[in-house]
Amino acid sequence: MIVTIIISIVILSLFGVDVEERVKSPLIQKNIAYVWDTTKAGLSWVWGKAVGLVRSDKSDK
Repeated sequence: MIVTIIISIVILSLFGVDVEERVKSPLIQKNIAYVWDTTKAGLSWVWGKAVGLVRSDKSDK
């Protein structure tokens, strides 16, 4: 995955895209925060369900 990210950055650089400038854009920051918060909430929910299943499985024995 890291190699894919590096290759993507190199390709963007060949087209003259300044990645740092794009990432620092307020709109991009807002979108990244939204995606991160949504992903974090989903993963927290899945983690909570997994922990609940493990705990209930241990209490059954």
